[in-house]
Amino acid sequence: VTLPAVIYGDEAPLLETETGDVLKGVPTSRGYYTGPVTVVQGIKDFGKVNQGDVLVIPYSDVGWAPLFTKAGAVVA
Repeated sequence: VTLPAVIYGDEAPLLETETGDVLKGVPTSRGYYTGPVTVVQGIKDFGKVNQGDVLVIPYSDVGWAPLFTKAGAVVA
């Protein structure tokens, strides 16, 4: 078996624009969280995330893991 030198994943999905001030989703853990929101669309935005922020990302995979330790909550 020969593996390629680089494995490319799927392209990031396009973000849909919604109006309003309520985010809805499927919870992956129990509880509620309130905090400042930081929208991160890619690695260029990683520096914007502060401890305790609600992290809003277009999708989730292992590439986002460094931010999960800072986030108070994640919306993907």
